[in-house]
Amino acid sequence: MGRIGTLCVLLMCAAPAAAQGTGSAMAQVAATATVQDASPDARTSPSVSGIVNAELLVIPFAQAPSQQTAPANVKTPAPPSEPQQGFQWSEAFKQYLMLLMAQHIYRLPQEWTHSELGGPFWADYVESVASLRGWNDGDTFVTNYVAHPVMGAVTGLIQIQNDPAGRCVQFGKSRAYWHSRGWALAAAAIYSLQFELGPISEASIGNVGLQAGRMAYVDLVVTPLVGVGLIVAEDAIDRYLIAKVEGRMGRVQAAILRSILNPNRSMANIIRIQAPWKRDARSLPPKRSKSVAKPDAAGPGGAVSTR
Repeated sequence: MGRIGTLCVLLMCAAPAAAQGTGSAMAQVAATATVQDASPDARTSPSVSGIVNAELLVIPFAQAPSQQTAPANVKTPAPPSEPQQGFQWSEAFKQYLMLLMAQHIYRLPQEWTHSELGGPFWADYVESVASLRGWNDGDTFVTNYVAHPVMGAVTGLIQIQNDPAGRCVQFGKSRAYWHSRGWALAAAAIYSLQFELGPISEASIGNVGLQAGRMAYVDLVVTPLVGVGLIVAEDAIDRYLIAKVEGRMGRVQAAILRSILNPNRSMANIIRIQAPWKRDARSLPPKRSKSVAKPDAAGPGGAVSTR
């Protein structure tokens, strides 16, 4: 029994090498037989017969793991394209928060803001919100119909520049364009509602509504509607004017033109820590190469002719 056990152990140890050698021999025999039997213009086949592939006996022992590849019918999933990545909520929140902080920092030194900072917070806040009525809030024309629409345009553009599916669409009749600007309108309306009546708003910080006639509907309506109108106007100017003439300018002139004729987009770009003239769909025109005038011919005595 001891000899039989020893013989079994030796056979088990030699099995892999034997299998590899047998596989190699079978593959060589199969290749030779196929070459002899096939016609001269036929290609050799790696299989011994229509049932067994000889390479299957060799590959597990001969092929390194780094050389193994996936089957041809298995496709590696491609990374999602930009429009499929979804809205960039984190970046949008940071940009909205930055704008909101800047606005309240600007408001705090104003007398009608810091004079009402005392008192019970929640009671004064609820009373301020409850005083909303009428159209006119007592602000100047510039504040209601210029400053607030600018706020609506900037907040709408923050939504657009964080939407991979909408930030590169051009002004036009396409459904994609107006769908994108519709979301910008919604974002501007939500931001305006929060700025006027929300927990971090004019009603809570400074209690604007405690003063009679100071809390009205004008800002809630004008800010998003006129603001998105400014966005659409800037989109049209960018497509039909800026994009057509900037190619004939230098990079500096094109950057200045973009910044001046699209002021709300320039402000939204600054909020996301980008250059004011940035465009998601196109870059600035390339630098112009200075052409050097070549002489036509050499004159008498080696002088250069400038004809």
